[in-house]
Amino acid sequence: MEYTENKLRNLCRSLDDQAITQFDFALAHFRGLLPDEKLRRIDRIILSGCGDSYLACVEALQAFSFYLGDGCQVMAPGIIEATRYLPLEEQEPNTLIVAVSAGGGSARVVELLERGKKHGCMTVALTHNAESRVAKAADYIYLTKIAPDAPGLGSYYASMLSLLILAAVLSEVRSGDTKACTELLEALLEYHVLFMRRFDRIDEDCQAAAEEMKSAKGFEVIADGPQFACAEFVSAKFAEASGDKCTVIDSENFFHVNNMIAPELAYGTMLLAWSDEANIGRIADAAMFAYSKGRYVFLICDKEPSEVGISAPVGFCRIPLPREDYRFLGLLYAYIPGTLLASYRAVQQGSAYFGTAEKVDPSVFTIATSEIIVI
Repeated sequence: MEYTENKLRNLCRSLDDQAITQFDFALAHFRGLLPDEKLRRIDRIILSGCGDSYLACVEALQAFSFYLGDGCQVMAPGIIEATRYLPLEEQEPNTLIVAVSAGGGSARVVELLERGKKHGCMTVALTHNAESRVAKAADYIYLTKIAPDAPGLGSYYASMLSLLILAAVLSEVRSGDTKACTELLEALLEYHVLFMRRFDRIDEDCQAAAEEMKSAKGFEVIADGPQFACAEFVSAKFAEASGDKCTVIDSENFFHVNNMIAPELAYGTMLLAWSDEANIGRIADAAMFAYSKGRYVFLICDKEPSEVGISAPVGFCRIPLPREDYRFLGLLYAYIPGTLLASYRAVQQGSAYFGTAEKVDPSVFTIATSEIIVI
């Protein structure tokens, strides 16, 4: 079966050519976007969006912690939490809301920006579309270079990288140390080259895993900590590309919930992990138990299964380990093996992306048209 000529796989491969272009573009657009005096007084940052855009926000949190430490509260609530439940004071002039929407059409993202304005917050739309309703609802427009794609991948990468740059620029302005962005670019280049040099081998490993899981009736991804959002992204790509159900669970709750999914022999299990993090023992436990249940198990990690406590003959895909101080850069790439698997599953199934070529009924598919309620 010919796997390599499919759109989602090729979107993964295209990141090799787009990363540095997006970095330079984003840095040029965010530097000077807000006056320095406003950046210095920010004490709370709220990041949110819908779907992949929300996951980009969650994956950026580690970078914000690295750059801002305890000097600023940074959170990434889900879009409904942010618009309908998150408490805001009557006026919060030192709060920055960054609403992410690659295409700029989501009603909930507009609602978040309008809510921020109502409460006196600074509002930024991170989008590719400067003419969109999301862009027009914000005080400031922070543009990405990579256009929205379907299934979303390049735009997701662009959103994540743009948020990392935002964090680095904030660090420079607030600390007076102007090396943060230069050092971020150097670390990105270093890891990007390491990962993309392995892309063909990663691709081969994922094709082999797809063959092994060809008869699977469903999938699951086990991941912890910052990689949990990567797992949720992989789950979304299975839904979009092949229409398969792909659950996401952490390594502890796997034992409490997913181990009981039936039929036992019908699921493919992927695990995302870094070998030097505190959860690796529990990841190994989950892999061993899943294997004992008769599932095909596929570890995505920087070390061989035997090196992290997995003695069962599980599938394996090696990805490079990022430097500890820039570990958050790994989140720009850790979802790629799982996404490749989703693309190959779609080829096996002969699936049309998004399940159907028919136009959805806008009267019931209300992402763009649902009522905006500003609280």
